[in-house]
Amino acid sequence: MGDAITISSQAGVGAKATTTTQTIGVALEPYDGTGTSTIQVFIKPELTFASADQAALGAILTLASNTATNTPAQSAPIDAFMRSILTRMTGWLADAGNGIANIFAQTITATTVNAETVNTKKLCIEDVCVTKTELQNLLNGQGSGGPGGGGGSGGADTEPPTITLNGNNPAHINVGDSYTDLGATVSDNVDQNLGYKIFVNGSEVQSVTLDTSTPATYAIDYSAVDASGNAATSTRTVDVVVVP
Repeated sequence: MGDAITISSQAGVGAKATTTTQTIGVALEPYDGTGTSTIQVFIKPELTFASADQAALGAILTLASNTATNTPAQSAPIDAFMRSILTRMTGWLADAGNGIANIFAQTITATTVNAETVNTKKLCIEDVCVTKTELQNLLNGQGSGGPGGGGGSGGADTEPPTITLNGNNPAHINVGDSYTDLGATVSDNVDQNLGYKIFVNGSEVQSVTLDTSTPATYAIDYSAVDASGNAATSTRTVDVVVVP
């Protein structure tokens, strides 16, 4: 009787609180611990402290109100209380089911970090840091001034792709004839297999189709961009003319 009751691992069954924990009430009847029994409980949700923790808290309050230097005897229950809190916090933080979803902090210091995914805007190893663009350049083989670097020692790639037009430029066709565009070839000092976009008179198209029913002049632009954002454009002029 009078024992603090907390929840147990079995649904609908309470247990005597033996440690500092959140309790749901106080037993109004005795229970000898044998067999199954139902007792009356006065519902009183609160945080209940174990006897040792109560003693430690009392010692803390005593020290807080006393300016004299504390003795080892006074410090002992406080040390035990703080160790108990530290042990419980460590276990709670290490539990994957503790309910923590996000942690926001200016600085986190740790010896080892295990994670499935790490998202960062800058990667630093001791005093050397790289950004997304710099890391992408390294992964693309730019390196620090080696073969194909193109940007100088340790510099970023600033050289745009080279676009070579296939076929005549300008091209001339007669009114009524069909036009077949031969496209272009793109090369770059760092990136390989770059594609390009096509624009006819400023409008992007998937393939080139020209109206040759009347005389006209068309501008076909071929545009390419490498991984570093360097852009290049080459233009072919196509004249649709009347047969003399």
